[in-house]
This record gives sequence, C-alpha cells and structure tokens, in this order.
Amino acid sequence: PNRKMTYMIAILLGIFLPLTMFVFFDFIDDTIRNKEDVKSATQIPIMGFIPESTRINSYLALLENPKSALAEAFRIIRTNLSFFQKDSSSYIILFTSTVAKEGKTFCAINLASALAASGKKTILLGFDLRKPQLHNYLDLQNNKGVTNYLLGTNNIKELIIPSKQENLFIVNSGPIPPNPAELIETEKTKSLMAELRQDFDYIILDAPPVGLVADAQLLQQ
Repeated sequence: PNRKMTYMIAILLGIFLPLTMFVFFDFIDDTIRNKEDVKSATQIPIMGFIPESTRINSYLALLENPKSALAEAFRIIRTNLSFFQKDSSSYIILFTSTVAKEGKTFCAINLASALAASGKKTILLGFDLRKPQLHNYLDLQNNKGVTNYLLGTNNIKELIIPSKQENLFIVNSGPIPPNPAELIETEKTKSLMAELRQDFDYIILDAPPVGLVADAQLLQQ
C-alpha cells in the first residue's frame, strides 16, 4: 500500500467530512441564538435582551434585586419602549410565547414592575385562562379574576389586587373556564380594556402561548 497516499486521504477526510457536517447542520438549524438571527428573519424592532440568571431565585427580580443585570435589562426595555409611544394614551402590552415555560409570565411581571417603578400606574392581567401561573409567581389566591369579569359575575374594581409595589396592580386569571377562547372573543374583553384605560397608564396582558392556542391572537384584535 502507498502509505503517503493513504495518510493524505485520511487527513483530507478527517478535515472535510466533519466540516461538511458542521456546515450542513448549521444550514438546517433554525434556532434563534442572537440579535443577527432575529434581524435576518424579520423586520420587527428589538426592544432588548433578557439575560439568563442562576443567581436570582425570585420572580420579582427588579423589585428584590434592583442592582442586578437582569433588573437593568428590564429598565432598558422600559426606556426603549418610550421611543415607540407616539401619544400619551394608555398602552396595552401583550406577552406570549411559542410554547409554555419560555418565560413570558416572568417577563410580564418584571416589565410591569419596571414601569410601575418609573411612576406609571400599571396593571397586570392574567389572561392565560387555560393554565394560569401568575398567581403562583406572586403567591396570590386565584379564586376570582378575569374569568369572573368576562362571565359578568364581578366588576373590575372587585378584582383588582394592589401589589406590594407602589403603582402596580394585579388581576388574576380566576377559575379555569371550559371555553376560554369564546370568553375572550366576546365584547366584554373590549369593555375591560376600555375601562382600564381610564385609570391606568399601562395594561400588561399575560396571554397563553401563541404556538398552542388561539387566545393570544384573539387578544391582539
């Protein structure tokens, strides 16, 4: 056997075969890893980045760890948000995700906290009527909430819970109904938003994952 030729072929295969596999897997990888991936796929403006933190165990990162990098990330988003506000009317911000456990409720809580800390009267509504988590994060009872308003059994003033932070108010999801999408689609949802706009600067909606159910899309209308 020609040893030089064998070694040469082995070296070339050792270089180009793994390189070909890396290029192929990178080509079929549709994971969003950085800002450039987002910019290449969409024209949606980027408000900021939320870093992953293993040091902060509380869901109220901004309130209980105000000097952390995580808290500062929410302040940056709050500042950037002001550049998109064209008038002084109340704003409704909806939080959703593709699937569960991606951090939408955590982000909704902390952005609401950041807005309240700036002096804006803010209300956070649990509109995930299928698998509510807001009350668990904030250690609240969930015996009544948005569901009760949509069913007409309670008015909104009976459902608003003041939080331990000034200017931040909470409305839980309430009991899980058998028909969440149909409830959200009623005129009561629009009436709720119109009523809250009279008293609050920001209305934050914690909605279900948009990749699983239609509730978030109904709330966008």
